[in-house]
Amino acid sequence: DEDEDDEDENEESVGDEDDSDYDVAEEDADSDASSRNEDVCADCKQPGELICCETCPRAFHLKCTRPRLRSIPRGDWFCRHCRAGESPSTGGRPQRRKRARQQSFSDTCKDLLEKLVKHPQATHFLRPVNPRMAPGYLEVIKTPMDFGTIGKKLKAGEYGSLEEFVADVHLVFRNCDTYNDPRSTVGRSGKAMRTFFEKQLADC
Repeated sequence: DEDEDDEDENEESVGDEDDSDYDVAEEDADSDASSRNEDVCADCKQPGELICCETCPRAFHLKCTRPRLRSIPRGDWFCRHCRAGESPSTGGRPQRRKRARQQSFSDTCKDLLEKLVKHPQATHFLRPVNPRMAPGYLEVIKTPMDFGTIGKKLKAGEYGSLEEFVADVHLVFRNCDTYNDPRSTVGRSGKAMRTFFEKQLADC
C-alpha cells in the first residue's frame, strides 16, 4: 500500500510540473505578443500612451504622428515610414497581410474621392480657393482644404487611416459652411456634397 501511495504522489507531482510548464509557455507567448511594438515613441524616444503601427514595431505619441492625429483611429493605422515604403528596422509582423489591409483602406479612399470629384456640384471644391476671388478667405479659413489637395496627399501616402482621409473631406465642407452663406450657390453645393459623401461613406 505504501508503494501505491508513493506512485500516486509521484503522478501528482508530474502533473503539477506539466501545469507549471504550460503556464510558463503561456506567459512567454503573451510576452512575445506584447513586445512586438516598441515601448517608447519612435520619434521622441519617450514612453507614454502610444499608437502602434500595424506593419512595423514602431509606436508613436499622437502628437508625434505625421500628419498629426487628434485621436486614435478606430481602424488599422500605418506610420509614415511604412506609408513611404520603408522597411521596419527590427522585428515586425507578417508583411503581406498588413500591406493588403493598407491597400484596402487606400482603395476605399480613392473610390470615395473619385465619386466626390465626379459629382455635378463638386466644381467649387476641386482646387484651392483663390484668395483674389474670395476676399478675406484666408483670414476666415485658417486651414484650407480641397479635393485636389486631398488627392495629392492620398497619392503621396500621407493618410495613415480612413479616419484621417474623412477628416480632410469634412474640413472641406466645414470651411464651406464657415465662409459661405448657406443660401448661396456654393453654400448649397457644400451641403449637398456633404450629404452625398456621408451616404457613400456609410455604404463603403
